[in-house]
Amino acid sequence: MTFWPKTELDAQPLYSFADATWDGEPLFYAKDYIRDVPLDQWRAQLAGRQFGAVPLFLSQLRWQTGAELEKATYGLATMLYLHDIAEPWSSYYQKNIFVPFEAVRTSFGVAEADVKFIPYWESNGAPYVGTTFKTGNSNVLVSGYTRLGLGKALLVVGNVGEADVTPTITVNFAALGVPAPASVTLYDGTTSQTVPVSGSRITVPLKSKRPAFITVN
Repeated sequence: MTFWPKTELDAQPLYSFADATWDGEPLFYAKDYIRDVPLDQWRAQLAGRQFGAVPLFLSQLRWQTGAELEKATYGLATMLYLHDIAEPWSSYYQKNIFVPFEAVRTSFGVAEADVKFIPYWESNGAPYVGTTFKTGNSNVLVSGYTRLGLGKALLVVGNVGEADVTPTITVNFAALGVPAPASVTLYDGTTSQTVPVSGSRITVPLKSKRPAFITVN
């Protein structure tokens, strides 16, 4: 397997010869990956789908401790999962926060060959145009995975705002290749709960600058 470390002086065509890329080291200035790194930079530089390589991220949360590190790590998890990037490859973050989220991703099988990733910028409501997921709240972004052959989906919901919210997410289940369920399971990293589905709408509580996963079977 060939790894290519990204730097500010990289030549992007070289990524096509790598199986995976490393990035994030130049972001040493970021104390809050939601506030300090723009969404367009996550989409254009840090996500890997446009380069055809698996993206690996080097967290630089080396100065925070305690509650500050916990909050920053949840923010990092929010941005990574919304952009289909797995747990960081470094020591500078609070590892235990990723454990329950990675367990859900592994159980779903996000690395399997039949998985399709649907990013928020191709699927969300305002300010993003699409029909698969709509939230009516510009601070609530939704990406998703679907396994058409198995008829199941995994939604990644990220609240990038400063306040806790309880948005109603409209899901086009037909576009995901799954029948509309009576309920779904919501994981917020510490607890799981069953959430009813009303037609195509799911109302979920979201904490500020944290991710949540919704499994649809």
